[in-house]
Amino acid sequence: MARKRLSEWVLNLAYAEKWLVLGTIIGIVSGFTVLVFFELLTRLVAVIAGVLGVHGIGKTTDLSIVFINARKPLLEFLILMAGVILSAPIVYRIAPEAEGGGTESAVFAYHNRAAIIPLKVPIIKLIASVLTIGTGTSAGVEGPSVHMGAGAGSLLARALGLSRRDRSIAFVAGIAGALSAAFRAPLGSAFFATEALYKRDLEAQAFMPAFISSLVAYAVTAPYFKFIEPLPRITVAANKIYSVNGLLTLLGLGVFVAPFVYAFVFSINGVNEYFRKLTRRLGLPMEFKAILGGLIGSLIIVALPVAAGSARKMISASLNGEIFKYINASDTTTLILLLIIAAIAKFLATSFMVGSGVSGGVFAPSLLSGALLGWAYYLMLGGHASLPGNVYAYIGMAAFFGAAGKVPLAVSIIIGEMSRNYYLIAPTLAAAYIAREIVGEATVYPPQRETRPVI
Repeated sequence: MARKRLSEWVLNLAYAEKWLVLGTIIGIVSGFTVLVFFELLTRLVAVIAGVLGVHGIGKTTDLSIVFINARKPLLEFLILMAGVILSAPIVYRIAPEAEGGGTESAVFAYHNRAAIIPLKVPIIKLIASVLTIGTGTSAGVEGPSVHMGAGAGSLLARALGLSRRDRSIAFVAGIAGALSAAFRAPLGSAFFATEALYKRDLEAQAFMPAFISSLVAYAVTAPYFKFIEPLPRITVAANKIYSVNGLLTLLGLGVFVAPFVYAFVFSINGVNEYFRKLTRRLGLPMEFKAILGGLIGSLIIVALPVAAGSARKMISASLNGEIFKYINASDTTTLILLLIIAAIAKFLATSFMVGSGVSGGVFAPSLLSGALLGWAYYLMLGGHASLPGNVYAYIGMAAFFGAAGKVPLAVSIIIGEMSRNYYLIAPTLAAAYIAREIVGEATVYPPQRETRPVI
């Protein structure tokens, strides 16, 4: 009875008042859901680091530098496979919708399942993602966070008996809240939630509720992260960025990154399709494909540990210049080649793992590939580079994922907020749009639709 009265009260509110109330509730729920996810994940990461004999890593969700420093390939391989083998049956026997990245499943549910996600799906997504990301697989926290946030919005909407349209808006608001909690980027997360649903459009009507949820989620979770931005800040003179040479080289970076983006999209979607068909042809349980993909991805990581983990530590190392402690060479040509190989290894490891159904996101792993390619591009420019190398790494991140996920606006703002480099948003957006246009319709989120339906 109380729920019915609450539902009637909410439904009778005007649009702004209604979504101020609902957006606040969704932001609190999605934010605390992500906090539970991060707390469990950081605890498991700490345990695994201890097993590998690496200590003093602090609270982190990323095992990349731990794997590099441990230098215990057999033990690392066993840990990786343990995470995959433990998580795969949980997903495929209880909630198959929780497989893979998470964002594409949320987009699919939005367009094809009336924005409905069963309660068991975000719960299983949380458990499986802790097991996989926490053991070092090449997967990030974005996809699981988005899926869990969408589930929170969907659950609240159904509990209150909201209309189909309002349920869709609550769904988008849940995505924004969860992503904001995970990346401390309230404005960019609201744009991501509305932009990721389409290749060339925004769910504009949902933006205000998404932004309210995003702000609230940020407010309730930022103290947990001690208000520290996830990425280091870059200092560079604006007149250098906006010089003719600076802008031309940044736009050229979008062109340089685009073929690698296309290769990533082709590989992750190709793995998904091929492994699904192979599993059916052999008459094996569906978890087989995740285990097979996890096996191949684990071998890549053992061969090149830079491809391990959710990539957050390595992204920071790329932006502050410490990347060359882990990737170095005696001459520039070899270094360029090694950076490109590392970028390809990262997106291939992600493709085989997430593409085959291992639970985890593609956002942060993609950012690392983009950062490494940005450094390679800078070294290729030689004396023609008018900006520091880490600026090209920074913008390479947005160009790579903006094109891969068809979210150039959102990712440019998110990265700007994550590092408080707001003045870099405009050139970052330009490079990301160029890369997106070259890549065309290929996307890591196949359920995306071209544009909103004309009503």
